[in-house]
Amino acid sequence: MQQPASGVSFTVGQASELAHIPERTLKRKCAEGGISAELVKGNGGTQYRIPLEALPTAAQIRYWVGQLKAVPMTDRRNFMHTLPIPDALVRKVAQAAAVPRRRDDAAPAPWTHEEFEEKTAWFFTMPKNAQAEAFRRAELLWAFEDMEVPEGVNKSDLVEAWAKERGTSRATLYKWRQSVAHLERHQWAYGLVPERRKGNMPGAPKADIDPGLWDFIKSEWLTQSKPALRHVYRRAVALANARDLDLPAEKTIARRLAALPLPLVTLMREGEKALDDMYPPMRRDYSTLAVHEIWNADGHMFDAHVRWADGSVSRPIVMAWQDVRTRMIVGFAIGKSESAHLVRQALTAGLERTRAIPQRAYLDNGRAFASKEISGGQANRYRFKVKPEEMQGVLTMLNVDVTWATPGNGRAKPIERFWQTLTAMARRTEFVGAYCGNTIENRPEEHDIKNAVDVSLFERLLHEEIEAYHDRAHRGNSMDKRSPRQVYEALMASTVVRQPTASQVRRCALAVQQIKLNRHGEFFILENRYGSDACAALPRNVKYMAYYDPNDTTVPVELWDGEDLAATVPALDSIGFGDRSTAQDDARAKNKLKRITREQKAAMLVRAKARDRSTPREPQATPGSPLPRARVPQLAHLGAGAGKPKAGRDDDELTPEYMEEFRRARAIGEARRYGS
Repeated sequence: MQQPASGVSFTVGQASELAHIPERTLKRKCAEGGISAELVKGNGGTQYRIPLEALPTAAQIRYWVGQLKAVPMTDRRNFMHTLPIPDALVRKVAQAAAVPRRRDDAAPAPWTHEEFEEKTAWFFTMPKNAQAEAFRRAELLWAFEDMEVPEGVNKSDLVEAWAKERGTSRATLYKWRQSVAHLERHQWAYGLVPERRKGNMPGAPKADIDPGLWDFIKSEWLTQSKPALRHVYRRAVALANARDLDLPAEKTIARRLAALPLPLVTLMREGEKALDDMYPPMRRDYSTLAVHEIWNADGHMFDAHVRWADGSVSRPIVMAWQDVRTRMIVGFAIGKSESAHLVRQALTAGLERTRAIPQRAYLDNGRAFASKEISGGQANRYRFKVKPEEMQGVLTMLNVDVTWATPGNGRAKPIERFWQTLTAMARRTEFVGAYCGNTIENRPEEHDIKNAVDVSLFERLLHEEIEAYHDRAHRGNSMDKRSPRQVYEALMASTVVRQPTASQVRRCALAVQQIKLNRHGEFFILENRYGSDACAALPRNVKYMAYYDPNDTTVPVELWDGEDLAATVPALDSIGFGDRSTAQDDARAKNKLKRITREQKAAMLVRAKARDRSTPREPQATPGSPLPRARVPQLAHLGAGAGKPKAGRDDDELTPEYMEEFRRARAIGEARRYGS
């Protein structure tokens, strides 16, 4: 152990009395190394010697205050400044002992050129009102220094009156002058900063805080539960009191926390996503793209309820494909849910409208886009390996390369800007009462599902909004304040695009399913049976791509073997449903019925078990019914005063005649007893 700076050390008992810590605790901390102590011989054995510097700050202050009180009052100030302790501790000791501190004999050193530049830069980061106050003080001090006192006039009285007229006092002026005595006149304003601002000045002393307390505050505050500082500080105060430690003011702690690196605070209190959002998104140069080079697709749930043709009510899903370069919505479709069928419908609309095939597709990672029907044959987050026998999706069939957007990164999808148009559309007067907001908190009071608008009105307004969007000037990258339609028409004049064939458009419009023929050369789709002579002649061990009309499953199905059309197969009988959506609705209804039935069955079983537990196995007798008799009866012996049984009655037989006689006798007895 190094020699303590003060040369003062204590036994465990003395340290316990001074620090208000049990001796057992002190010995344990010394043994564990929590307190720096020296093991010395004494009293016939060994004992710990604890230096003063190893004790809590409060204990050190109590020791030095006791030393000061042993010194005469007149000598305490000088003695205090001879103590071998840091200046920060001297200030605390002086405060505890109520001893005024002596001014340092050595005046502060003038600022160097580097120090002056640093403090000037810091000065102009302060609020304007703080800067104005500092310059006001400097101007008053300049005028005070240049003041001429007439002969025969008391200077103190003159200065007091002069300062009072200017909203200050003589003592304040002298204090200001003392604080900038080491500075040049042009530096005074930077040295007369209000006291509440000086704590942030470069080179200003920082309040002492125990490292353990500081770590505790940071660990409590830097959590994603985002606790308020006042609650953390309250727990820190309790911990400091328990350990007899000093804790700076809450505002001081707040300033220290504010000085922590912002990325660290963001990561600890808000998470990885917020940290990523701190950095600006990557700016793409759209001018390098060609028309129909990249199509972007996404789905959006509309913020209002609509009534469908079948009478059901729900929030519609708008599925849209957008040309990234021009921001044109090339194709869209609406449906009750986001599905591969809806994605294919919107894609077909885009192919038919533009007569163009994109080179690449930028898609979300949702299940609808990642389904085999859309992107089969290409790897994604759900399908890391592509099997040779895997069915090809429509994008793979069209030779479109798929790029998957980063999950949870909406900024990476250019079409996200278009959804703002639909958000504004939902607030139109046509949707009053049907508008439900994007969250429960944003739902207006006037919303009622009965106010749902007809789907035909929604479709008409959606067309209007999209066309208005196409004719609206854009300020985006490489748009040059032109509308999407203007950019599209200008670039299409010199752009060569891939055009889809009629067969490709038809295959895109049809639903696809991978099937194998049964031993009869037949197959089933949505419970409909398909077969023909040509189909029966095909090999049975081959997987075929069956393209069918999802709106009418009675239409013949096209069987494809790779790029070759193997057969066109008609429906043999129509026992299933006429369209895919109806079949899906029926399947959902069937599953709901099964679920409800299973729940009812489980409830009945629970009630049956409860009855079994509460009901004895032997049948219970109801009041008035005869009870079971013992097989070997034993007659009871009557006492002396019990009386004799009446003649002619069998004592162990309770006949109806006897019971009637008994009831009549009881009635007579009750009448006599109650006087009736």
